[in-house]
Amino acid sequence: MKQSSNGELSDLNPSSRLTGEQRELPKLKGGFALDPEQPAEAAVYRIAHSLLQLACRCEPGILADSDPEFVHQYRVNLRKCRSLINLFKKNFSAQRYRWLKTKLKIVASRTNELRDLDVFLLDKENYREILPKDLQQGLVAIYHRIERRRNTALKQVAVALISDSYQQQIGQLLRTLQEPEFCRKQSQRPIRQLVCKKVLAQYKKVCHAGEGIDAETPDAAIHQLRIECKKLRYLLELFGELFAQKPLKKVVKRLKKLQDNLGRFNDYAVQREFLDSLGQGRKTSPEQLASIHGLTAVLYSRQCQERSLVVETIVGFTQESVREQFQQLFGLLKD
Repeated sequence: MKQSSNGELSDLNPSSRLTGEQRELPKLKGGFALDPEQPAEAAVYRIAHSLLQLACRCEPGILADSDPEFVHQYRVNLRKCRSLINLFKKNFSAQRYRWLKTKLKIVASRTNELRDLDVFLLDKENYREILPKDLQQGLVAIYHRIERRRNTALKQVAVALISDSYQQQIGQLLRTLQEPEFCRKQSQRPIRQLVCKKVLAQYKKVCHAGEGIDAETPDAAIHQLRIECKKLRYLLELFGELFAQKPLKKVVKRLKKLQDNLGRFNDYAVQREFLDSLGQGRKTSPEQLASIHGLTAVLYSRQCQERSLVVETIVGFTQESVREQFQQLFGLLKD
């Protein structure tokens, strides 16, 4: 099996990807070997191809069901790949951008339910601890239901991963991401210059999305802030090797603090919705309903607490000193 200069696999055929049991989570070593003056499109294709490879290398671990983290990392790498393509969509022809966007969305969507169920199961002990003993019997029954659903979801994902249609889609994506088009003027711009521009623009979007967030802000607005923060984080992570590491780590640390708050807020909201859907089932007993209502109340309380932390953290992340840090690190190059 061939390897590229940055250590990533360069030829992933179905038999090599799905043979054996993956016991260690795949990791990127040494970055993407980017040149600051490299044409933007070539750099974006290189990173997107590597991210898709990393996702593929999680497939044996998913099939073996050795650790739910394989599903998580599979999805994270696909999400980064999709975000990267969206952030740099002007570097693609309209036809190729639509094709990549559609294909990657289809691939990623196959694991949606499995990951949602995994997240709830991973919080099992936490939920048990926050419920009083008289409500825990219903919780046991709820988890039996979730485990059965997860087994079904895993089987569906496994069937999809070994299907001919999935293998063809992945093969097409990998081949396409090795063939830059260079059909647009922007695709020839030096990657570092373009990334500087995009980071500053994305930071402004985060600041704008965070304006006016308070105790009354709708959940949807906070969710949008989380999305904008995630895009900024991907830019900083994927192109971090192009910038001075010490100042970069400072801004990433501040961003991570905000993302942690937003992530917990979102988790509580998603889990409340999930519990509500469980409560609608015809097989839901009175004991299960009591547990669901108890958990929902606790999650709502925690979500409210997290909202107040979001308000504090976004103020810190958008203050003048942080704006200056971004400007000093990413505003050095002029168009």
